[in-house]
Amino acid sequence: MGGRVFPLSIDKPLWTAESGAGDPNAILTYRNQLIKACYASLESKQAIVDDFNSKFPECSKKSIERVFKEFIVKEKRDNDVRPAWYATAEILKELQMDSPEVVEELKALSDMRMEPLLKEVQKEE
Repeated sequence: MGGRVFPLSIDKPLWTAESGAGDPNAILTYRNQLIKACYASLESKQAIVDDFNSKFPECSKKSIERVFKEFIVKEKRDNDVRPAWYATAEILKELQMDSPEVVEELKALSDMRMEPLLKEVQKEE
């Protein structure tokens, strides 16, 4: 080889922007936004994940799905016409999203997302 030494590295980078995979820990910074994105949403889980990933590409789809699975449940609440996605009470408390201001904001978001369905149901009656 003529005395040439090539530096070889077996260390694999955890994440690079070029990889397109996203940082698996970036979602931890954006959990509040994910909760607001899916709170009282009637969209499919995959549509929410895809939309969130397009808005926050630094979050990998796999990490979004993991957090979604851990903290988001589909259920019918209060005046809901159909089951919708909601954050668990535990994660709201952990993220300090259980304050009256945030709860009011989430309630308004829920009302806005359910309004078209409520109007449709009222028309049918």
